Amino acid sequence: QLLDIYPNPANSLVTFRYDAAPKMRRATLYDALGQVIDEIFFAPNSISTQYSTTHLRFGTYTLVLHDSKGTYVKKLVITH
Repeated sequence: QLLDIYPNPANSLVTFRYDAAPKMRRATLYDALGQVIDEIFFAPNSISTQYSTTHLRFGTYTLVLHDSKGTYVKKLVITH
């Protein structure tokens, strides 16, 4: 699995891990209604980034990661 989110369910901080290293990656976080909540950028050649979830409401979100090879989708559950 190329894209992972942990811990999931999350409370205050999550790590997004992507096991490939293209030069440019961005992920978009959507709420349950499909509205864009945030854009998350990975540093070049980095396989993970941490993200604070303290501003997110309880519920399920969708992380969509775009890179030069394709698009990957993962669910994120917020429990705080």
